[in-house]
Amino acid sequence: MDNNPIDGIDPFGLFHLIPSSTGAPQDGANGVVSNGNGGLSVSFGQNPTGESQIVLNSIAIHELNHIKDAYNQNSAIANDTPAGMILAPDTFSEQLNTEIDALNAQLTYLRQAAADPNISCYDKQRAQAEISFAANLLVIAYNRYDAATPEQLVGAPQRIW
Repeated sequence: MDNNPIDGIDPFGLFHLIPSSTGAPQDGANGVVSNGNGGLSVSFGQNPTGESQIVLNSIAIHELNHIKDAYNQNSAIANDTPAGMILAPDTFSEQLNTEIDALNAQLTYLRQAAADPNISCYDKQRAQAEISFAANLLVIAYNRYDAATPEQLVGAPQRIW
């Protein structure tokens, strides 16, 4: 046994992969999908053409944080899976925890980018708008966590926003 208690208790982790008819998250959302080679990849949804690279990078950081969380629970989660399976949490608590972690990572990147004196006015405006948006989602996630009952937290994931 190693030092990871999850591996010692639940070798399959909590995250799982679900089929997708399109091979991408629904409704043009950003997300994480299996790549067909034993790994997970970021799937960019319908982002506006010409979107700031800073905003796109922040989305990638957010989704990569979900990948980190999934691999921390089960390093073999995508082994022997076809491409296009969608990463999904098993419980509401797991869903809220991974969203809170991902939003915090995204906000850290965006705040650093917005403080860079060398970025364009457009990138700075987009970064500041995305900071406001992500910070609002973070408050919602924390509020949902605080309001949830123990039964809800161990139950199925829910719509957060």
